[in-house]
Amino acid sequence: PINILVQNCDISANGKDASADHGIYFARVTNGKILNNTCYDNTFGGGIKVRLSLLNILVSGNKCYGNLDGIVMSDTSDGTNVVISNNLLYQNTANGMRLENAATYISILHNTIVNNGTATSKYGVMFYAANALNNILKNNIIFQDAAVTGDGSNQPIRCA
Repeated sequence: PINILVQNCDISANGKDASADHGIYFARVTNGKILNNTCYDNTFGGGIKVRLSLLNILVSGNKCYGNLDGIVMSDTSDGTNVVISNNLLYQNTANGMRLENAATYISILHNTIVNNGTATSKYGVMFYAANALNNILKNNIIFQDAAVTGDGSNQPIRCA
């Protein structure tokens, strides 16, 4: 799909399967925008998931809470102009944001990520896989989470 816009929606209580059930799910989208939505109580998936979408993707101004993960990015290798900005991610069961399976070339800017996870898995941003490379994490507020973790082996990632 090309030129997809999801804006100003209230999305909740979707699905029973973590592999496919999310509040908003973009797959193979070019020129896609997910703007100013509230995604909550999608307990088996992400509030927002973007997968296999490589060109001109903007996820901005959203509020995600009560989901398994707030925002999930997957399989975006060699992406261009993929931006996650100005989102509020809080009280999600696992992570505020999770980048997995070749989630690369993503700019994560100006997000507020607060109080996500349980005692055993509590990360503001999780880069889960050794091939989640070349991402920018800049000017985010991450509070009451274990902050940022690395490639699934809990290796820390330094943020500039």
